[in-house]
Amino acid sequence: MELEIKTKKRETAGSLSVVLACAIWGSSFFMVEDIVKHNIHPWVLTTVTMTLSSLVMLTISLLAGKKPFKNFGQGITLGVMLAFILLPQGFGLQYTTASNSGFITGLFIVFVPFVNYLFFKRKPAKEVFIAIPLALIGLWMLTGGIRGINLGDGLTLITAVACAFHVLYADRFIKSGSNPLVISFQQYATVAVVACIMALSFGRLPETFIPKVGLIMAYLIIFPNCIAFFLQFFAQKSVAPFKVSLLFLSESVFAALFSWTLGGEAFIPLKAAGGAVLVSAMVLAELGSLKNTAEPG
Repeated sequence: MELEIKTKKRETAGSLSVVLACAIWGSSFFMVEDIVKHNIHPWVLTTVTMTLSSLVMLTISLLAGKKPFKNFGQGITLGVMLAFILLPQGFGLQYTTASNSGFITGLFIVFVPFVNYLFFKRKPAKEVFIAIPLALIGLWMLTGGIRGINLGDGLTLITAVACAFHVLYADRFIKSGSNPLVISFQQYATVAVVACIMALSFGRLPETFIPKVGLIMAYLIIFPNCIAFFLQFFAQKSVAPFKVSLLFLSESVFAALFSWTLGGEAFIPLKAAGGAVLVSAMVLAELGSLKNTAEPG
């Protein structure tokens, strides 16, 4: 009984860590939108922030006495997956709407249980098939759903699939003993290299640079990158991957909240109701103790 209580406490702490990470990520949406308005290409932005983030995590890893290049293959794997999350999404936004992008990216919650079964032979719990439709309904209401199909939507679908693989492989690597600090540094360094190649090929450097942009970049490096991803990896030590993916959808809720408050966007009741439905799906996951880490079938 005591072991079960400790396990539940660790899982609860992990869930709260994911929600905090999503709050941080959600707070950055309107900031990135503001940066792009200053003629900074998303891939140039990714190159700069990921390069500096990798240096920060490398320094912290060394100060903590960790071996930053241990099991580098795992970091490269996650870094490539993260690149396939960030780059197609940024490129896709040139062809599709923000609402389409937000909804399609959220579809990764559908892919997680199926990828987990196909690649790792882990059957999803029955409650998964209740939580997924509920989450998709809330996501549709919050983002406005899909309006028209175009090239950007197809590119964003790559992001959704990559999200599912990233969650599952991060779960696998962290539970096998990889250090969150080390693997964070490794994945950031990998993304920085990929983004740099893409930026040199297709990106453009800003003609002018203002202090506000520098402050936003500093925020992105410290909070969404270094802190939020560390919280994700910390959480995945104790939280099942489907529950992590479901909690990830709270990022859309926080993005809307920050846009309505600090971003100055108009409050939309339907979106607020969608956020409430999403939260209901997350509560269902917590109360039902969803476990898609069932014994291999």
